[in-house]
Amino acid sequence: MPTTLIIAPAVEPVTLAEAKLHLRVDHSDEDALISSLISAARRYAETFTGRQIITATWELTLDAFPWIIEPPHPLLQSITSIVYVDVDGVSQTLDASIYQVDITSTPGRVKPAFGEVWPGTRSQFNAVTVTYVAGYGTVQATAVTVDAGTEVWTATAHGMSTGSAMELSTSTTLPAGTSLNTTYYVNVATVDTFKIYPSRADAFAETNNVEVSDTGSGTHTVTAMDVPDGLLAAIKLMIGGWYEHREDATEANLKKAPRAVDTLLWQHRIE
Repeated sequence: MPTTLIIAPAVEPVTLAEAKLHLRVDHSDEDALISSLISAARRYAETFTGRQIITATWELTLDAFPWIIEPPHPLLQSITSIVYVDVDGVSQTLDASIYQVDITSTPGRVKPAFGEVWPGTRSQFNAVTVTYVAGYGTVQATAVTVDAGTEVWTATAHGMSTGSAMELSTSTTLPAGTSLNTTYYVNVATVDTFKIYPSRADAFAETNNVEVSDTGSGTHTVTAMDVPDGLLAAIKLMIGGWYEHREDATEANLKKAPRAVDTLLWQHRIE
């Protein structure tokens, strides 16, 4: 089943700041190199596991409708559209009421709704095109505000869970006490509100929340992700190994992973 990446991930699962902390690098001379190693490590992990780590949009093409469609690169988040070429050669977009989507299973599944059947297609290659969104995260960048008195952040239907990693960005100035390119962790109060913490352990324990002294200026956004720790650890190990041997970081060598990486990735591999 051929797939094409339509919209690439907007962020990496490991930030530049996190990678530099892991590498114990405190200068910016090699930021470009480290950023490229982050991307290479994420792509290696995705290829090895068959999973989409950070939210991306894919296009799957099929010659005809199978009874059940299983889009590759889980986790499946949603189906954007299903377009097919009918028996007359006309391109048609299938109404979403015609099919049901299972995002709980791995891989996700799509099949006709109760009482429905897939329509007939023209006998040709790539007669069916399924466009879908997949990945562990990110939560779409969402507008967020903070109450400087209670330090409670509000983002409507933010979609995060306690322990989720997140970053803040802004059109002007972030609230004092927070910074760009910094990973924070949330403790969720409601579907719309949360507090942020410097570590995942603090978020679960509800200790040492990040204190803010003002609300900043401009429009703030939160981007969050829920990538499993094993995948993050494997990516950091790859970054560390390749950085240590960066003189040998050729395209061929970037396809080789340090020891222990494959062990971490195997538990997430889709067979």
